[in-house]
Amino acid sequence: YGNRESQAPSSIHADINAYATMLDAGKQLEFKVGQGRQADLLLIDGEAEVNGVKLETRDALERVEEDITVSAVKPSHAFLIEMAKER
Repeated sequence: YGNRESQAPSSIHADINAYATMLDAGKQLEFKVGQGRQADLLLIDGEAEVNGVKLETRDALERVEEDITVSAVKPSHAFLIEMAKER
């Protein structure tokens, strides 16, 4: 389980950024996905519309070089990983 004495956050040896958010119903969040990047979003809980696609609890989607807009239909908890685009 790694170094239990460390107070540092987990290290990942890859070019990624990870984000988690909770949105109340009716709230919206925009995320920029740059050139040469992709993002995978997991809707952990709730119901949301992501770039016009309806997602419910445990649904996921991937976007490549496309910005993401998450609009919560119900209170929602989402996890997003943004990384270099697969070749």
